[in-house]
Amino acid sequence: MTVILNGPAVGQSLVSGGDTAPLKQIIDESTAGTTYIAEAALGTATSTAAWRVQRIVVASSVTTITWAGTGGFDQVATSLSTLTYN
Repeated sequence: MTVILNGPAVGQSLVSGGDTAPLKQIIDESTAGTTYIAEAALGTATSTAAWRVQRIVVASSVTTITWAGTGGFDQVATSLSTLTYN
């Protein structure tokens, strides 16, 4: 299942002056045990390299959270499972 949300900012300012801007979120749970969460400024196209993406993997009692690339707003959100996570 993929869910797209427009909601409050999570953690990092996207505008100058330190103000917090709302973020668009894509939550992809199409693979059992793995959740991808992509966040970007409202209005950002999924094909634009301006997304911050995390992968959450649950295996038994261990949950591992990793970030695509550097963890910054520099990824595309078109195929979340193919990104490189660190």
